[in-house]
Formats: sequence, C-alpha cells, structure tokens
Amino acid sequence: MATDSRPHAARRVALAADSVGGDDETVAQRAGTGDVAAFEVLVRRYGAAVLAVVERRVGGDPHRAADLAQDAWVKVHKGLPKYRSTGAFRSWLFAVVLNQVRDGLKAEARRPTVPLADDFEASVPSDEHGHDEKSAVRAALTRVDEPYRTAVALVDLAGLSYDEAGTSLGCSTGTVKSRVHRGRLAFRDAYLQLTTLSPATRRSPRVAHGALP
Repeated sequence: MATDSRPHAARRVALAADSVGGDDETVAQRAGTGDVAAFEVLVRRYGAAVLAVVERRVGGDPHRAADLAQDAWVKVHKGLPKYRSTGAFRSWLFAVVLNQVRDGLKAEARRPTVPLADDFEASVPSDEHGHDEKSAVRAALTRVDEPYRTAVALVDLAGLSYDEAGTSLGCSTGTVKSRVHRGRLAFRDAYLQLTTLSPATRRSPRVAHGALP
C-alpha cells in the first residue's frame, strides 16, 4: 500500500536546511538556482519578520496577513533567480513583499469588504483592566496612518536599518527617518489612549519615545 511521502520529504528539506550556512546574499543566490533547502533557510530567517510587517501593513488582521504573506513568499521564490546581490538581501526581500501586499490589497479593494478598522478593533480581546499590552500594541498600530505604519514596522519590527528600509520603500533615508519619527509619535499617542499603563511602563523610555514595547 502506498504511503504519503510528504512528511519524509519535508524532514529531508529541514535536515538539509540545517546544513546550509552563509550570509543572506549567498543563501539567496543558492535558492535562486533551485536549492530548496536554501529557500527554507530564508523562510526560517525572515518568516516571522515578513509576517509581522504584513500584519501591520494590513491593519492587524492575522488571518488576512498570513494569506498575503504566503503569496509574498511565492513571489519571492519566483523572483530569486533574478536576484543580484547588489545590496542587502533583506532590502530586496521587503521590497518584493511590500509590492506583493500592495497588489493584494488592490485586488481586495475591488471586492466589497467589511471595514478593517471596525472589524479588528471589535475583536481585540480585553480583560477587566482593558486591553492587555499585546492587544493594545496591535490596536494602536492600526491607528497609525500609512506610510508611517509600514516604516515603523520595517525598522522596529523587522529590524531594518533606515538605509535598508529606504531601499525597500523606494525613498530616501531621510524620508524613512521622518516617517518612523512621525509613526512612533502616532503610535505612542494611540497606545496611551488604549491602555492603562503601569508605573513601570510609564517610565519606559521606549514607550515615552513611541517605540514598540
């Protein structure tokens, strides 16, 4: 009787990925030649960051973000054969991701949908003291307008430098710094409105300056 070989294949890819080393650019070039294990390494390294940026870009809906992030990784996979290491790989990666998300949002806009902000904010869990910190962070980010929200997500969540974020967004480093600054201020104001901060959190320099706690 035939057996399903997919779990075994997945294990083989995982084991092969464990042996793949090198910097992002080297691994990306290997993935561009069809090396499945190398692509798995890229997903391991950046999967969480890509999902976080996409989730913030779409306003905090995790299910919607997961679908769009999956589409973005398909786009990345298709684009890797043309990748050239002329700059940081993650700048190229997030440029591809953001372009794919932008296309996905345009496609969604052509279909009638429930307004995201109302739908998401209504679903944010709370306890007797109001929103917990994680939910407040997510809800506060939905209140930061674009393009500031994406700039904050790239720098504060994905860990890109201002230069790398500028490459991903197609704008100057100075523009990124300005957007991040304004986005952090908007986030801080929204966060403080959404949660009752403890004395320790009130003293936190990250919250005071608008950085994500």
